[in-house]
Amino acid sequence: MTNDPLDPEEQPVWLNGGQKHPQFHAVLRLDRILWGWPGHWQRLASQGYAVDEKASGKSIAEVRRFLAEWRERMRPLYMAVSLADTFFYPDDSITSKILGEAVLPSCREFELPMSLMIGVRRQVNPALRLAGDAVGRADLRVVESLCRSFPDNRFW
Repeated sequence: MTNDPLDPEEQPVWLNGGQKHPQFHAVLRLDRILWGWPGHWQRLASQGYAVDEKASGKSIAEVRRFLAEWRERMRPLYMAVSLADTFFYPDDSITSKILGEAVLPSCREFELPMSLMIGVRRQVNPALRLAGDAVGRADLRVVESLCRSFPDNRFW
């Protein structure tokens, strides 16, 4: 089960001790941090992390601190993100910067795999809300590039 620490409904569950069922295993979901940074960086800032809209200055170190704290709290089996069919790495995007400088180094440090669900076309059917996404054609050279750039990381 993936769990987004920036989801306003899920976050309080984890801040109050999380789920204790033996069949439940957490996964640290990073969609809002990676592809949704422009609309969600303020949530991190409001929680005391020194981040900004451009992910400059101390932002990368603060995202790594955020990930370390949530890894400790959730004890996830892996980290996960859904990325658009247009995603590529490396490029000049904030997504690429945070993935390459904060998320993947943290995964390596914590010995956690990263699950990349590449090819998402969000809200193709808005009436279905979260279920309204579809699949597009992704360029899998991005996986080659990530594996080449992060040979010590595990990808799922």
